[in-house]
Amino acid sequence: MVLLAGSLAFSALRNDEPGCGYYSELRPTLSSCYSETELMTTQFNEEIDPVELAKCLVEKDVKVYGSYYCGYCLKQKKEFLQGWEVIKENYIECSKRYGNPQICIDAGVKAVPSWDFNNGKELDSGFKSLQELKELSGC
Repeated sequence: MVLLAGSLAFSALRNDEPGCGYYSELRPTLSSCYSETELMTTQFNEEIDPVELAKCLVEKDVKVYGSYYCGYCLKQKKEFLQGWEVIKENYIECSKRYGNPQICIDAGVKAVPSWDFNNGKELDSGFKSLQELKELSGC
């Protein structure tokens, strides 16, 4: 892994699409972001109904910011199973190709996925399990 301190700064203003979770000038391939096993493995929590959690998140106006080529965003979608059909109502696509990056920039998105729990606090970035989302949102 090569670390390019200056050129990988979070610079959404200079680049229209986040790569591998963070806004960067480089757009790595998905395989460099995470292992295939990590992407394909989701832990299903039988105690949390993904559809009911998604409904609660939408009721609380929780927003999720992501990008179509972000591996952790894809994993986040898979975590919800059929519940994604509900939560996608509050999904904001940050890529220039399919979304509006300015909305994400204005919201303060520095990494995807990012969650806005509508609580006046900073966005919470990174993949979240259903349990984490339940606790963070109060659902």
